[in-house]
Amino acid sequence: MGRSLENLELRHEHNFFARNGNQRLFVWGVPWQRPVEYTDLTKVSEELLGLEKGSQEGNLVLADYHALDLRISADAPAVIKESYPRGEVPLVRLGFK
Repeated sequence: MGRSLENLELRHEHNFFARNGNQRLFVWGVPWQRPVEYTDLTKVSEELLGLEKGSQEGNLVLADYHALDLRISADAPAVIKESYPRGEVPLVRLGFK
């Protein structure tokens, strides 16, 4: 049986994409074979046959990135809150502000 996206059963679900300006959103493929670069989640889902499901795109506002204060707003989307790191990280401030 040949390999296809469908029979590999890959899943990429319920993620949050934060990017600046025209930054690439999703890259599919390997550098030596001209990968496809996506800037729209809908296109990823349509062209990669449902690989991407339930994800969101938006702004990720950190308290003070340069001071390593990586707290996020308490009203951040649920998809971020569910996957945001928990516990302590040396020299970094995590949590909600």
